[in-house]
Amino acid sequence: MNTPSLQTLRSHGLRAATLTLILTSSTSAMDSAADERPTNLKAALEARAELSTLRALLDQTGLAPEGPITLVAPADRAFVGFAAPEDLDVVRALLLAHVAPPAVSASDLVTMGAVPTAAGVGYEVSIRDGVVCVGNAAIQVTIECEDGSVIHVVDRVLSAGDTPAISERGRAGLQAQAQAIEAALDEADTNGVRPIVQRAVREFSVRAPSHSFQLWAALSDASNDAAALDGKLREAIEDLRFEPVREAAMPPNFPAFALVSEVVLKNYPRYRMAVASMEGARSQTGPFFTLFNHIKKNSVEMTAPVQMDYDDEAGEEQMMAFLYETADQGETGEDGSVQVIDVAPVMALSIGARGYESDRRVDALRQQLLAWLATHPELEVAGPMRRMGYNSPGVMGGRRFFEVEIPVRFKNLETAGN
Repeated sequence: MNTPSLQTLRSHGLRAATLTLILTSSTSAMDSAADERPTNLKAALEARAELSTLRALLDQTGLAPEGPITLVAPADRAFVGFAAPEDLDVVRALLLAHVAPPAVSASDLVTMGAVPTAAGVGYEVSIRDGVVCVGNAAIQVTIECEDGSVIHVVDRVLSAGDTPAISERGRAGLQAQAQAIEAALDEADTNGVRPIVQRAVREFSVRAPSHSFQLWAALSDASNDAAALDGKLREAIEDLRFEPVREAAMPPNFPAFALVSEVVLKNYPRYRMAVASMEGARSQTGPFFTLFNHIKKNSVEMTAPVQMDYDDEAGEEQMMAFLYETADQGETGEDGSVQVIDVAPVMALSIGARGYESDRRVDALRQQLLAWLATHPELEVAGPMRRMGYNSPGVMGGRRFFEVEIPVRFKNLETAGN
């Protein structure tokens, strides 16, 4: 199983030197930083005895972020009562879910109004009782390093309620924002491009943190002139306004498409589907035609999406499914090598992607979902990862669309109601 790393982030076009690592937790107010500036992040961590638990977590996971970066970190007392996940993959995901663009001061955070992260999680920034807060975590101490790195110490772990996944209503609002920003970009001259990109970073930070992160990294890259920034913003807007090619109808009451590269929380109704095993299949062709012949024989129209469930341990496709037109169409049971089953209503974390469904891309999207989930201890995995495909081979390149999803559920009703 692959785990997220700084190398993974680089493969997404993110520069390690422009990362901000935000790890927050519960702690009491601490002393002011020493007048002498540490040389770099490593020196600062080693010099602060109260950050030993964070150092241990970074060492344990093998993460060694290079500066200049900003680290908003917990003191040792912050971990009292905090149950660190035993699975290192989850710990890595938790750390990387707090990686955001370059070294920024508390006042910079306030100006932004929100901070995006590399793992697709965004946090609102506010001032409460005179203290700057990231999500619900208050910044206690700021330490500046000679290499430009900055450490902010905060008072709690960002978790439930801090980073809600975008809803379908939020999706529509985000697309309206993107359209308005595109209109402003069309009217801007060269000098007006950078302020519009900065506006996009602010407005996308919570609803579209992955795109906001990319834009913030682009702003921080001195090699990007106005034309380059214009191009990168238009690419982000194209993603956020992207509408998949609809080749077949979806079952009634199915949720809308997920956003490209952003985590969306979807609620699925009960539905019926025909399933064929992928075990021993060299390609998708055999199971596909097995299912196609089944629906043709039973007068079931082709629908979208085609569902592919995975074996989470092996990371391989386990079964292919065609969805029935309605939840009450036909009958459940065996039909040769096809099994017709009912799927109970389910909540799923979903992330959309344009292009082809390579194993590498699917795994990278899965890691983004796990990173988001790692910051939400009120939720737990409720089923195997699945891929939802919407297009036939006739739809090619960037016009293709698919989703990677992880079914989830609330761990208990009390948490769900808070």
